[in-house]
Amino acid sequence: MRGLDVRVDVCIGVAARTSQAACDMLAWMAHTCDTACLQSVAREFERHPNTVARMVRDATGLTFGEVLLEMRMQRADALEKAGVDVTLICDNMASLVMRNGWIDAVVVGCDRMAANGDGA
Repeated sequence: MRGLDVRVDVCIGVAARTSQAACDMLAWMAHTCDTACLQSVAREFERHPNTVARMVRDATGLTFGEVLLEMRMQRADALEKAGVDVTLICDNMASLVMRNGWIDAVVVGCDRMAANGDGA
């Protein structure tokens, strides 16, 4: 990674060369990076996914996926510094890790919660 610091306060520095909408997207992504994807950001900001990807690339110089990975790594780093043992895995690894008993607990996030506890 190229060490992009995409915390919410970085939008102030980005605003000089990009739109407020891109800054808002980056801030929302930083807040929801555990569950965010290109489609969810596009839906939230009522833009086409290609437009979102271009706006993020123009604002940061990185692809959408690179920015999201950096945000997730920053979140994992913050948890680790707080004393939480952290391992970041891809979605496809979850069933293998759980089946083999390699984990003690799982922390997941979701965009929306229904009243009955179902996540979306």
